[in-house]
Amino acid sequence: MASRLIGTRASRLSPGSFAARFILWSSVSAALFSGCRRWEVSETFPQGNPKVEKAYGRFGARDSLHVKAVKTYFFNGRPESETEYRRGEKHGDAKEYWHNGQIKSEGEYRRGLRNGPWKFYWNRYQLSSQGEYVDGVKEGWWTEYYENGDLRKSGLFHRGDETGTWVSYGHQGAREWSSSCFAGNDTGSYRGYHENGQGSEKYACRRGKPVGLYEKWDEDGDLIQRGFYDRAGRRDSLWEEFYPEGGLASRASYRAGHYEDSLWRWTPEGKIRERGFFQEDSGELKAYHPDGKIHSIRIFRGDSLVAMTTYHPGGETANAGAYVGGLREGSWKRWDTLGLLREESNYHRGVLEGWQVFYDSLGNPTQRLRYEHGYPAEGRFRGIP
Repeated sequence: MASRLIGTRASRLSPGSFAARFILWSSVSAALFSGCRRWEVSETFPQGNPKVEKAYGRFGARDSLHVKAVKTYFFNGRPESETEYRRGEKHGDAKEYWHNGQIKSEGEYRRGLRNGPWKFYWNRYQLSSQGEYVDGVKEGWWTEYYENGDLRKSGLFHRGDETGTWVSYGHQGAREWSSSCFAGNDTGSYRGYHENGQGSEKYACRRGKPVGLYEKWDEDGDLIQRGFYDRAGRRDSLWEEFYPEGGLASRASYRAGHYEDSLWRWTPEGKIRERGFFQEDSGELKAYHPDGKIHSIRIFRGDSLVAMTTYHPGGETANAGAYVGGLREGSWKRWDTLGLLREESNYHRGVLEGWQVFYDSLGNPTQRLRYEHGYPAEGRFRGIP
């Protein structure tokens, strides 16, 4: 086959011309030197099967700078990857495989970086994504697919960052969302959709951050949330949530992304569920039982919860303790409905650390457990030495 190709190419030129002699020489040289490789197993699995094979030139040293190609294998003997090398870097065609032998990806490296068209596969029959690389980063139009071949998402990359407008689709082909809210776009917008085609949410953006009015709807098109973002993409001013029937579910005021002034939440029947008041870097949020009695009190510093107390339906204190970074910290106590202490535990970074003690109705300790990093280290039970 090679001789017929060489003859065909050379026959188009005059037999004695320099071009004809050069084509003949280069074709023969390529055919000869492509097979002049020494393949050696450099790593094996414990059972002796090859794990890594490296190819070197027929002549010259056998080191990293003279590797021509590398093949890797799974433990079952099937190929994992095949990559061409030049001067110690990946350079040339490359392929990766799944453990069952089917193709996983294919493309080309130049000077150690992905370049040109690349394809990624779910299996030998179906692509998972495809597009181009330039110096190792995605560039231009890229598409992603579901395992059944349906389009999942498509859009543009520029220097590895999403740009332009991207569109995402569900398994049934319905549009899920379209977005141009990327850092590379001066302005843009986001629009989400329910499976029935009804809009689910909408907002504008500037350099990837939401700005201005935000709205969210249910599948029937009824408004369920509305608010505003400031120029830095933070919640600002009044935010409201609504029940499907149209009743107000919550109302909160924000400033620079933090609660400011008041927060109210109601049940579908219009009863107060939570009520909070915030000023500068501190706040208090109260929650209520269905009958209107206090359920819990949470204390905040900035956005962080620092302490909480919960109450039994009758109004008696049930639990109390502190938080650091949103996690339980220090001593936590639990009382029964008669106001008797029944448990005292120590926490560090959200997990039990130190002693945990349980008490009976007379106030006597019945069980003592010591924890280290959330795991029991030792324990003592009443009546057991």
